Order: sequence, then C-alpha cells, then structure tokens
Amino acid sequence: MPQMLLSVNYFLYNSLYTGMLLTAETNSYAVQRKALRVSNPQGAQRSTYYLQLPYRYAIPLMIIFGALHWAFSQSVFFVQINVFDVGEQPLSTVQACGWSAPALATAIVLGYLASLALWAIGKRKYHTGMPIMTSCSLAISAACHAPPGDESAALKKVMYGATWRSADGTEYAGFSSQDVRPLKGGVRYGREIPREEVAPRNPDRNGQASFSFYTRAETSLLADNQRRCV
Repeated sequence: MPQMLLSVNYFLYNSLYTGMLLTAETNSYAVQRKALRVSNPQGAQRSTYYLQLPYRYAIPLMIIFGALHWAFSQSVFFVQINVFDVGEQPLSTVQACGWSAPALATAIVLGYLASLALWAIGKRKYHTGMPIMTSCSLAISAACHAPPGDESAALKKVMYGATWRSADGTEYAGFSSQDVRPLKGGVRYGREIPREEVAPRNPDRNGQASFSFYTRAETSLLADNQRRCV
C-alpha cells in the first residue's frame, strides 16, 4: 500500500510540475524571442522534452521518489519467525509487521524535502504582462493567430505581445515573428481579425484569392507583473 500511494503521489507531483513549468515557459515568450517546442521540429522549432519536464526538474524528482520507494520498503516490512525446539522440530510461527526507525526517519525527511521543493517553486512569480494560459486550448488558440503577413511565424522565433492595430483602433495580441509591443494593463485586446484587413493568399483553383479566417475569441488581457506560479 505505501508503494502504491507513493506512485500516485509521483504522478500528482509530476502533473503539478508540468502545469507550473509549462506556464513558466509560455510566459517567457513575453520577454524573450525564441522558437516553439513541437514533437516534429521544422525550421527554427525545438523538440519537446524527452521526460516531459526539463531535466533539471525531472531527474531530481525521479531520484527523490526512487529514494522514497526504497526508504518505505525498509521502513515497514513483513516479519515471520519460526520457533524450533532443541530437536529442530517446529513449535510455532510468529508473523508480524516490523519497522525500522532510521529508514522511517529517512522517508519522512525525503517526503518533507519533496513537499518543500514543490512549495518553493509554487511561490515563484511571473514577471510578464502575459495572461496565464497553462493548457487552456481557448487561451492558446486566441494567442496563436498571427497578424497579416506573418503566416509562417510557427517556423521562426516568436514573441508574445501586441502585434498590430486595426483601422478602428482595436489592438490585437498574440505570438508573432514580427516586432511586438508589451501589453498594457486594463486594455481590451481583440482576437477576431477583420476579413477585409487580412492580406489575400495565393489564388485558389478558380482564380479567386483565398483569405484567412480566424476564430472569435476576444478576451481581456491584463498586464499583471505579480502573477503567481499556480
């Protein structure tokens, strides 16, 4: 039972670290221009992490939980004592649950360190004006519509920010390989690019110019420099 609970805890810790570090890397695009991480890189794109987490987090996490599994296996264990007489004839059998104080203390210390590390990383703050997306598909979709003339942005190094302003004065924000501006607090940024303002692409088979169509996802993006890593 302790081993199973430890395995469940490992997956929970891994999930928490994944969410926090995913958000941290996504928010870093607001302060540094860099390539996207994808499964099959093309152009300037980068590959994903082999262990889902950066090695500096994944390897210590596996080591700590590996040591916890060993410590718990030495802390509580099954004991069977067979009693024999002087003629080596069995008299009785005693079965009990044994425990080791040093191993139990080691397991407690390791568990405390694992919890302390998670708490410390969770206290870190984001210092960007980018909204927290984590793995929300709606927020990601709203940020992944490149401005006109930047259709191949996914293959280049990109940065997040205010990308362009429409004729009616509406500001638009998202990832772009072009120059971007930091978001401003309290400003409402639109995510529906008007059809008439999108540059036409190559003509289709009927000789008609085809246009890009974008999903409506207008959201209020407040520049909060004290975003917590939660």
